[in-house]
Amino acid sequence: MTHVTLNAAVQSVFVMSRISNLNSIPEYFFTVRLAEAMSGELAKNRVIRMEFPVAELMGGAGAIQRGPVSKDLRIDGRADITILDSMGKVPEAVVEVKRRVRYGADSTGAAKDIRRLSKAMLYGGESNRLKFAMLAFLTDATNGQMRERQQELADRLHDHHQAIDKLQQLTISTTFSSIPIDDDGKEFASGVTIIRRAR
Repeated sequence: MTHVTLNAAVQSVFVMSRISNLNSIPEYFFTVRLAEAMSGELAKNRVIRMEFPVAELMGGAGAIQRGPVSKDLRIDGRADITILDSMGKVPEAVVEVKRRVRYGADSTGAAKDIRRLSKAMLYGGESNRLKFAMLAFLTDATNGQMRERQQELADRLHDHHQAIDKLQQLTISTTFSSIPIDDDGKEFASGVTIIRRAR
């Protein structure tokens, strides 16, 4: 669902705006489209919230522990999308959306997102009720470099995750889907990274 939604959103906005540059598209466009798709898919069983305060998210999920709060969590911030139980009380998943992730996955904030999502899954130990965390993003490449771009990004995102999950309590996987757009050799793809508990 996530790949399909992001791919359709890219094609839609490229036609609507007559552009083919991910940097020219507001990130919230993808966030709204993804939240709408999730709501349609999960409407009977889950509640979808956008810009949900991280402090409420972590408290509601039981992800609380003693001591100073990790800076990686950005506790005063807001999560792009939060999936809550059917009563809208308990956060079960958190989703961050990135309009464009480049080589290295550092300068665009993807590294911070992966660190934040990994920390959110680990915080509070066994009392934490978050089931998964997701980073949904777009990337582009030229001259047939998309396969290399995808491997580079998957490796970098894994490394950023491992910096937080040193005890390997979580699993992380990244998948990609090509976005068919004919634009002078420019290639586009959606990426989805999912973080879950290892056991």
